[in-house]
Amino acid sequence: MIVRIATFAPWTPVVEAKVRRNLLKRFRPALLDQPGFITAYWATAEDGHPVSISVWESQEVMARGGAAANATPLPPGQDPEKIPSPERVETYEVFEQA
Repeated sequence: MIVRIATFAPWTPVVEAKVRRNLLKRFRPALLDQPGFITAYWATAEDGHPVSISVWESQEVMARGGAAANATPLPPGQDPEKIPSPERVETYEVFEQA
């Protein structure tokens, strides 16, 4: 099992609204359709940095599923330049879970 943690630069309120729209209308449903996807969380750190945490069955399904979800067309009127990419992405192999 793999955990992927992506950290973003803080968003302005306008960017946050666009990201949330993209997440709810496009990206979350696309992730849920991916084989090997387990779960994901989107949160904001105490310092204001948005973070996404996703869990996958393996590194291979994470790579395929993430690419497929990102290839899903944007909602009408959504500008891809307004959807920020993470500043940092880390992956961890899970060795135990509760």
